[in-house]
Amino acid sequence: MILIAVGLTAIIIGALAISYPEFVTALKEEDNSNWIAIGSPPPHAFHKAIGVYSWLQAKGYAASSSEAVRRLGAKAYTKAQFTKASLVIGLVLLVAGFGLALAGF
Repeated sequence: MILIAVGLTAIIIGALAISYPEFVTALKEEDNSNWIAIGSPPPHAFHKAIGVYSWLQAKGYAASSSEAVRRLGAKAYTKAQFTKASLVIGLVLLVAGFGLALAGF
């Protein structure tokens, strides 16, 4: 049961960390064409954060002409890596916890 609780906690932390408001604001102001290309996400909107997350994972920010976007993109990429690790670890712990619970441990 502890694995399930820790797994769910890690997934919740990962889901809450998937917002990148500073980066999205800088992208809108400094590199409007890329901002439009990834779906014109509002800074605090969760429903469009997945597109920003995917674009960060693909390092799309590195091709920007704006130094501020590249700098904030590198910072947001680090946060995206934390988000990915948190979600994956949470999922692994959740599956392991349910597996152990079904096995009777």
